Amino acid sequence: MKKTAISIITALSIGLAPALIFAQSSDTDFKAAIEKMRTTRQEFRAARDAAKTATAATRADREAKQLDRSKALLTRLVDIAIKHSERAKTRISNIKSADEALKTQAIAEIDGDIAKLNDLKLRVAAATTTDGVKTLAEELKTYRR
Repeated sequence: MKKTAISIITALSIGLAPALIFAQSSDTDFKAAIEKMRTTRQEFRAARDAAKTATAATRADREAKQLDRSKALLTRLVDIAIKHSERAKTRISNIKSADEALKTQAIAEIDGDIAKLNDLKLRVAAATTTDGVKTLAEELKTYRR
């Protein structure tokens, strides 16, 4: 009976020894996996923050370029309107059969319009937002009518 008990105890200890070794290696594997997960999470957060920063910078650059393009386009449109007004003024002054008082009055009105357009051109150059440029474009539309 003692022999049987000893053999059972020996068999159990031999059988449990690998389980104990496996439990210890499993514990270290688990700790290593947790540590790897933590470092991966930190790397992910750093990459996400860098992407957000890059996206914000790209968006700001895109908005600045759009503002510059809008201002350039609106400036060209104002220049075209000024040229048209100058041509109209020249045509009016070249009319021979018109009354001089009427010609003077029309030329004075066109000069006033040109002054307004030059003022609009200065405000376009000073605009800092796309909404401001849109407002000035609406003002130019109403002038053209």
